[in-house]
Amino acid sequence: MLWDIDEYTDAAGKAIERLAAYVDASQRGSEPVIAQPPIEEIAATLDQRALIRGGGMDGERFAAFLDAYLERTTRLHHPGSL
Repeated sequence: MLWDIDEYTDAAGKAIERLAAYVDASQRGSEPVIAQPPIEEIAATLDQRALIRGGGMDGERFAAFLDAYLERTTRLHHPGSL
């Protein structure tokens, strides 16, 4: 079996929670419109190489990855976004 359905459901629920919080914070303007650190820093923070090589992204690790990823994006829902 490729996917454990319970793990998939858990990760999807965490994604919805994180994305809803992200949009809420963006709409309130409580975070900067854009975060643009150097790509090397982003890659190191997200630890993409290890995730690609080793896998093992359970719900908790996915939630942490998504939080770190969203911190480094352009907030299109932000009142200051053009």
